[in-house]
Amino acid sequence: MLKKINTLFMYRLIFILACYAPLAISNLFYTTTIGPDFNRYKLYLLYFFGEETVFIPEQGFAYFLIIAFFCKLQISDYQENFSSLINNVGIQDNFNVAYLSDFEYKLNLGIQYGNYLIFLFGLFGIFQLLKNRGIESKDIYKILTIVIFIPVCFQIRLTMKPEIFAFALLPFAILYFEKLIIYKQKIYVIYLAIISA
Repeated sequence: MLKKINTLFMYRLIFILACYAPLAISNLFYTTTIGPDFNRYKLYLLYFFGEETVFIPEQGFAYFLIIAFFCKLQISDYQENFSSLINNVGIQDNFNVAYLSDFEYKLNLGIQYGNYLIFLFGLFGIFQLLKNRGIESKDIYKILTIVIFIPVCFQIRLTMKPEIFAFALLPFAILYFEKLIIYKQKIYVIYLAIISA
């Protein structure tokens, strides 16, 4: 029993370290604001910060609302001249992280923290799905640790794109669909409707 507990503790510890290390590394070495499609999607940030926008792309609002919330937490000191500062963000003349403005660095952190929280929510969904299927906890932590280091998962955590939202919601959709098939309760239809909305 003690060996099983220690093994589970070890896998949990490895999982926690695996969650923290990529976030720290990406904050140090990658800038989301000079990544792909940032200039296209920064219109959403302008919109959620109350700036006038002419065109909003057809992507869903929920993801960008979460990202705007985390960006607001990071850049609360810059509210009065937000639109002039964000217009200078994402200019790809200089890819050197050392020459970023403080505003752009904090905006980058807001995007990455928001993406990471959504990613962790997706990992929780995978955990719940696998637990529902009767897989042992130590095996679930092994699987989740591997998922953290899949290159596509790095990509969705580092870019400001709503695809990470699909990663977070898909495990819950599968879980509730399986529960709907097994238990035939209407509450799971409601959960599926909320997820797919």
